[in-house]
Amino acid sequence: MREGDQVVITSWDATLLNNNDYIGEVRQSMARCALFQLHSEHADTKRRLVLTVAPSNARTVRAKVDIKAESLVIVPVSRYIGLTTKDKSVPDSSLALSIDSPGDGIVYVSPMYPVQAKAAAYEFGNPRPEMVVPFWCVESTADLDNANMIWKLFKVTQAGKSICIPCLTNSKAITAHGKLLVHRRAGITRKYDVPDDIETAPSKRARK
Repeated sequence: MREGDQVVITSWDATLLNNNDYIGEVRQSMARCALFQLHSEHADTKRRLVLTVAPSNARTVRAKVDIKAESLVIVPVSRYIGLTTKDKSVPDSSLALSIDSPGDGIVYVSPMYPVQAKAAAYEFGNPRPEMVVPFWCVESTADLDNANMIWKLFKVTQAGKSICIPCLTNSKAITAHGKLLVHRRAGITRKYDVPDDIETAPSKRARK
C-alpha cells in the first residue's frame, strides 16, 4: 500500500517458498553442491582411469590398472545444471535428479565434455586445467554381457533435503586397459538408460 510517496508492504511471502524462480535456483544450487560432495568422496578412484576425449566419436574411459569389482563410483558432475519448465522436458542427452524439496520442475544435469586443447594442457601442469569428468565419456553397449558398469542411486543430504543422484559403479572387475561400458537397451533414444528399478546404494554411514 502507499503512504504518501512511500510504498509499504505489510504482508509478503516470508518463507520465499512461493517464489518459484528463486526456489528453482536454490534447488539447482543444492544439486550442484550434492554432485560435488559425492564426487569428492570418491575422487581418488578416478586416478585409476584414462580418458580419450577427442574426437567426439572416440570418447571412452579405460582402466589404467586392474580395478576390483564395485570399487568405482563415477558421478555426473557438471557445470550445467538445468530445470524443466511447463513447456520443457529433460533433454534426451541429460540426466534427471530427484530433490526432496518444494518447487516446480525437474532438476537435471547436462553433459560437460572437456575441450581437447585445454584437457591436454592438464598434462603439462596448467595451473587452471580444464574440468574433466569421466562420467560423460563412458561408452554404452547394447550387449548386456559386455557391460561392466551399472547404475546405482546415491542419496546426498543438502540443507536438510535429500538429493538422489544416478551414478555408475563397476559390477565386475576391470583389467588394465579395459573399457568402461554401461548397458543401454536397443531402441532407447535417451543417452542415459537409467532403469526404473535402479538399486539404491547404502548410506554413507552404512558404507563405512
